[in-house]
Amino acid sequence: SLYDLKTINRHMPSEIYKEIAVFILGLILLNKGSDVFIESAKSIASKLKISTFLIGFFMVAFATSVPEIASTAYASFKNADGVAIGNILGSNVTNIALIFGLALLFRDVKITKKERRSTIEHLLITIFCMLVIVSGNVISRMEGMMLLALFALYAYSQMRDEQQKGNTHLENLNRTKTHFLMFIIGAAVVILGSMLLVSSAVSIAQALNIPQSVIGLTAVAVGTSLPELATALTAVKKRYYEMAIGELIGSNVTNIMFAIGLASTISPIRVDIPSLMAGATNVMLIAILLVLMGSRKKFTRFEGIILLLVYLEFLWMTHGFV
Repeated sequence: SLYDLKTINRHMPSEIYKEIAVFILGLILLNKGSDVFIESAKSIASKLKISTFLIGFFMVAFATSVPEIASTAYASFKNADGVAIGNILGSNVTNIALIFGLALLFRDVKITKKERRSTIEHLLITIFCMLVIVSGNVISRMEGMMLLALFALYAYSQMRDEQQKGNTHLENLNRTKTHFLMFIIGAAVVILGSMLLVSSAVSIAQALNIPQSVIGLTAVAVGTSLPELATALTAVKKRYYEMAIGELIGSNVTNIMFAIGLASTISPIRVDIPSLMAGATNVMLIAILLVLMGSRKKFTRFEGIILLLVYLEFLWMTHGFV
């Protein structure tokens, strides 16, 4: 048995206890860090009179996407093309299906017509970029730079639209210095907590002789999405629904445009079409499901269960795990 006590005893108990302590510390950091992270983001949005959806879409999403950006860029540098693309596809499915699905189990998420329209718009952009990515055998440096330029242009257009509405008060920027500092500290604590959580989980699993495939499908696969998970659950718990949705959709756009754009600019990425089509198909399926679900004024627990079932289907299709 994987959990045979004799197996545990053969691995130094003190080391296992140490990893358990690190695991608990990681959980605490994730919980406290995400709380500071979300509250400071909310304060920044309030001071600058920027919608919490937009703050979630850009600031929170970009900060929580740091693990995906770093790991994808490093994989590209090491010419591990399958890891680079697979990480982004898997992360996007995890963001929408697993994380949003779990968040909905805790609480229904209300959504306005404006937010629903923005969600549909962002999902369509993500789907378009996904189709471009899987349409060829290689993502060249030129295409990577085009993705980065598209991300910059998209960010600029969103901020410009917000300013044209006359809602923003950028003159209050000086009054948000403390909140920005707390935002950065909160983001750093969340990322540190996720790193400790994943590393300790892997060590404990290895000590218990749990197969590497199982470790990869659980601790490592979800590891880079832990910041999104922690912040999304915190935002939903505090009823900051716009920020939660903005963060998850924004994280997907950031992953596709910025992370893959940066990775392919570093080194052209070869695309393995057969192995990626399942992931791409699921990203599109989840996007379509979200659009259909958003026809009402809120996302419900029932729809959260549907998203979790889609995630299980994704695991079965890509890994034969379920």
